[in-house]
Amino acid sequence: YAIAEDYVNPRLLFAGTEFGFFFSIDGGAKWIQMKGNLPTIAIRDIAIQKQENDLVLATFGRGFYVLDNYAPLRQISNETLNQNSALFPVKNALMYVRSNAPFTGFQGANFYLAPNPSYGATFTYYLKEAPKTLKQKRQEAEREAEKRKQPFHYPTIEELRAETEEEASALLFTITDADGKIARRITAPAAQGIQRVTWDFRSAPPSIPATPPQLPAGLVLPEGATLGPQGQLVMPGKYTVTTELRAGGTVTALPGSQTFEVTVEGRERMTAEERANLADFQRKVSALQRSVGGAVDVATASKTKINLLKRSAQEAPAQNKNLVEEAKSLDQKINDILNDLRGGRENSDIPTPPINARVENIADATRLSSTRPTQTQLNQYEYTVSRFNPVLARLQSLVDVEIPRLEKALDAAGAPLTPGRLPQ
Repeated sequence: YAIAEDYVNPRLLFAGTEFGFFFSIDGGAKWIQMKGNLPTIAIRDIAIQKQENDLVLATFGRGFYVLDNYAPLRQISNETLNQNSALFPVKNALMYVRSNAPFTGFQGANFYLAPNPSYGATFTYYLKEAPKTLKQKRQEAEREAEKRKQPFHYPTIEELRAETEEEASALLFTITDADGKIARRITAPAAQGIQRVTWDFRSAPPSIPATPPQLPAGLVLPEGATLGPQGQLVMPGKYTVTTELRAGGTVTALPGSQTFEVTVEGRERMTAEERANLADFQRKVSALQRSVGGAVDVATASKTKINLLKRSAQEAPAQNKNLVEEAKSLDQKINDILNDLRGGRENSDIPTPPINARVENIADATRLSSTRPTQTQLNQYEYTVSRFNPVLARLQSLVDVEIPRLEKALDAAGAPLTPGRLPQ
């Protein structure tokens, strides 16, 4: 029905047929069917959007399909397909403020709305073969023995348990910044063929919940939102991605790496000195934001632990007056720390902004900036650091010294154990 030629590589051809969509990397000598959630349907027309390198397909009776940024297909060759793996060039990724507007409003469920391209930097990778699990290897050996009419090995209980407990194979993507520091690690299925995964510009989450968060019935997350704690958005700049394969209990580095830019609009008009000053300030703000986020998380967990220790002190089968007083003192201290870090106990009509609000304000104001940091932002940063360091010292003393001391005293008094405490 339709045929199209890539405007950069004339040997890259696309064809729409009665039974799906195909592409060729050798001028039509061999054709490969493209699936990727595309149903087997008649493809009546093909259009190429040159600005974003998008491939648009018009089907018979099933609407339009868009393949975002098909540029990696230009890098495919017979040599590439014969390699065990390949990581294709990464398109520079634009960081912007996403709208949470639903757009459909009150139009009803029949109002069509297609999902936007994934927000972030998209990595395209190729695996010649997916790693086989222990179970798959055993079953193949059994089938081969059956073909040859030979006896096969019957698995032991230990071998079956090893199959059940085997960790799933995956590809590990490590993203590092211009200084070589790891910004994020993400995983993707170790599936055969060409696959994609997107990094959402966020660092690792500050905490890992014990149980996966559940979305209440009837609610729908906005596009791009995720449940549970989220890491902070990284600062714009140059990043590098490398890959590793986790299979059979071992992690193997895969050849190749790709460098890309996380960009914002307007930064190209800055001088080299202004960009350097802004990048240096953004790195400092990002490090402070990570420290403050970690401190808030530890303080929140410590508040929960202290509440349990208070209950344990009240149930101690001994003279517990000193234990109860000590637990109340720790509770007061953690409340003061939390108030400094995240607010919540206002003593006036216009409370002083807490530490985390100050650092988030600086980060949000400079992340998409195309000018050097202002003097107000520099002053805010210095003031926030001066407030945070004493609070962090108090939290460290509470966590490392005072809480363990109370736990030891509770254990000596025979008080009920709290989660995470081992009897001495």
